[in-house]
Order: sequence, then structure tokens, then C-alpha cells
Amino acid sequence: MKWSDIKQLCFDKMFVYDPSDEDNKEYSNKFQHLANECLVMIANCVKPKIGTYNITTTEEYQLVEFPSDFISFNNMKGIKDGVCFTIPQYTKRNTVILPEIGTYTLYYNALWDAITEENVNTDNELEIDTSILYVLPTYIVYNILAQDDIQRSVIMKNDFEILLSRLDNTILYQSDSFESEWI
Repeated sequence: MKWSDIKQLCFDKMFVYDPSDEDNKEYSNKFQHLANECLVMIANCVKPKIGTYNITTTEEYQLVEFPSDFISFNNMKGIKDGVCFTIPQYTKRNTVILPEIGTYTLYYNALWDAITEENVNTDNELEIDTSILYVLPTYIVYNILAQDDIQRSVIMKNDFEILLSRLDNTILYQSDSFESEWI
């Protein structure tokens, strides 16, 4: 999906038939900021992007800080030199201690990439989960209409909440297992 598709869906939900009208341009100038606000909310409460952090440690018990798009740890197993492992020690909000020298792949909950001016101007495909992109127009419209048409804004907000609740978090966790010694 492209930015122009999201923009058109917004105008369709607002029943705007002439997006080039000067009043409608004022609305569309707010679309990008509202879309990014919604992406942050979705990443924090419903469906985060799964970030991958590759690092090679050069010393034992190295302190590793995650990238700036870090939201939280996701309890997924990491990979060390091609073998699954459980991160042994978390410190601070976005830091772990890796006890051995090696090449690691660590997974975490991350923010979705923001929709930038470049995305808007070039109108390329957005690298964001399609199911999330279809939620954005409803969020944008309910915020835009909040000033002019409270009743329709509330309807759009309710629709947004339903769409948000239906987003499926498709994270597949590899769980630990154990065998009982008593059997």
C-alpha cells in the first residue's frame, strides 16, 4: 500500500469528492502526523514490529544497548553462533549483558518506521504491515472530524477501536520445555 492509497481512503471516509479543494488540503496536511501517531500507538499496545539486532561481542559480559526504535523485550529466544539461547540477564530498560564472546541475533519489540516526507512525495510502497496500514485512515479521520463533526468522529473512533482490537499479533514464540523426573 502507498501513501496515496491511505490518503484516498481518508478522503473516502470523510465523503470528500474533491481533495484538491483548498479546505481539504488543510486536512490532508495533518494526515502524515496523525498516521505516525497511530503507528506509535499500535506498536506500543497491540502489534509491535519485531526488531532484529545483530551484534558481535568482543569481550565477556559485554553490556549491549538496543537501537533507538526499541520499545521492550519480547521474550523470544535469541541466536548465538547459530544456536538458540535465552538471554541470561536484562539490565536497565533497553540493555542486556551477554556473557560470552560471539555473534548474536537478538529480537525485540520495536516501533514501526515513521511515514516520512520522502514516503509522501515519492509515493512508494510503505514497508509496514498491510493490516496496520488499513487501520490508519480510520484513526486519521476520527481525529480530523473531532473539530467539525463530533457524531461522525465518535462513529469513526468506535470503528477504529474495533479495527485495532482485531489486529492479529502473529509473533511465534519458541517456548522452553522440561521433562519431569518423577515419571
